Amino acid sequence: MSPPSQQRQVDVGFTGVLLASILLIDLALLSVRDDLGALTTYWSSVGASAGLLAVSPLRRWVVVVPLVLGLPLGAFLAYGVPLRDAVAICGSHVAQAMVVAAVLTHLGRRRAHVDSMPDLARLTAAAVLGGLLSVVVETQTRVDQLPASTALAVQVGSQHALSILLLGAVVLATRDGWGQRLRGKSLLIGVQAAALLTVLALVFSPTDSAPLTFAPIPILVWAAIAFDLRVVSWQLLGMATAVTLATAHGRGPFAEEVERPELVGIITLGYI
Repeated sequence: MSPPSQQRQVDVGFTGVLLASILLIDLALLSVRDDLGALTTYWSSVGASAGLLAVSPLRRWVVVVPLVLGLPLGAFLAYGVPLRDAVAICGSHVAQAMVVAAVLTHLGRRRAHVDSMPDLARLTAAAVLGGLLSVVVETQTRVDQLPASTALAVQVGSQHALSILLLGAVVLATRDGWGQRLRGKSLLIGVQAAALLTVLALVFSPTDSAPLTFAPIPILVWAAIAFDLRVVSWQLLGMATAVTLATAHGRGPFAEEVERPELVGIITLGYI
């Protein structure tokens, strides 16, 4: 098989994995749509959508964009979401993804990466921009869940910013290393991962505030220095998920500070 054919096969496979991930994330959100407390433990799929568009050449957007819009839209309608709300939410996701992809790729003039401080700063700025854009559109479709507009804006904005920051980093790092062996010995990666899980359990499992809130950070730095970028991006995503779930269930050092469930997302965003 020629190299162009191999690359095309890789692109198709990676695109398929991301489209399936987008659909699964939205299905998970829809399954807890009426439970605000559970809703704060999940993030929007917009980060995966933005990552997919960022790694897709502009000429493929004519195919990718309709799929990114159509798959979640079908899931929303299947769960009984009103057509107007479903179109607004899914359309907002696509608009955010396109804006974020444009920022990461300099309007399509460069390939999106996340392997330097300027790249990370650009991704962070894109995450904030996407969060603000989500507030403008999606707060109008979810007023039945939160009467206070400020609280609703905080919840929606932090969910989407977290999604773009973390899922976007995972997508970019994974795409750059797709099909390549991880850098670093498997045994050391296992030891480092076990150490991270242990420290997370010690810090975020107790119901009372635990000291050393930022103890997991040096272990993530270890991964960033010694291993592949894919390792630390996936571990950061897992850590953020664990922190969100623990805080939402009243555990860890931030549990006492969160009096309202809609603030879990912004607390996690600040910590990450």
